[in-house]
Amino acid sequence: MKKNLNPELENNEEVKKVKKQYKKIIKISLIILVICLGLFLINFIKTYLTFSKIMKSNIAINLGDNYKITTYEVGVPVYVYFKDNVKKTVRNEGKDNEFIIYQTEDKTYGITPKTKRYFDIELRRGVNEIDLISSMMWDKEYLDFKNFVRVMFTESVRIGKEEYNGKDYITLTIGMIKLWVNPETYYVEKELRYGDETLRIIEKDVVKDGDIEIPNLEEYGKDFYPMQLTR
Repeated sequence: MKKNLNPELENNEEVKKVKKQYKKIIKISLIILVICLGLFLINFIKTYLTFSKIMKSNIAINLGDNYKITTYEVGVPVYVYFKDNVKKTVRNEGKDNEFIIYQTEDKTYGITPKTKRYFDIELRRGVNEIDLISSMMWDKEYLDFKNFVRVMFTESVRIGKEEYNGKDYITLTIGMIKLWVNPETYYVEKELRYGDETLRIIEKDVVKDGDIEIPNLEEYGKDFYPMQLTR
């Protein structure tokens, strides 16, 4: 039951002034809350759209019929050549410590040129698909909206801009991982993961037949190492 206030108190100018200020404060607080929620929603949508585009542009993508990717992982060069549905990946830790993976539509195997040995690799991704993000945490599952939302709320996702190679790049920071994204292609060209830097150069229509020539395995001995290839 509503209590009746003293008429004199009800009509008191000071009381009216306080009530008016109180209502004004409530109204301003609600407006500020709505504005903050609106700004949060706009930033969330903007971050989600950019994050989504970066992931879709770098996970299991097809770069075309002829390309070369040079990646420096902690200073160690890795070269990927692709032409005529043949992919050749070379990890070079020195002249005497080179490891090469050859991948075709129906077979994948690795060879060590120095020891003249080779072994089969179980293929888990199409020959024309490649990741441009080094971290193994990224996979097709992150293209799902629910996983996007979960990562964005649990990993402190931030979108920004930063100069790299004399050009403004989009940056994506997720916890201890930071990616530099080419704003024209949306390819990741630089990564910083837990202090380790990875650089990437993508070239198209530069691969020649000799770059992806498959060696004669009859000259190699076969080993039986269980190995799976996801990249």
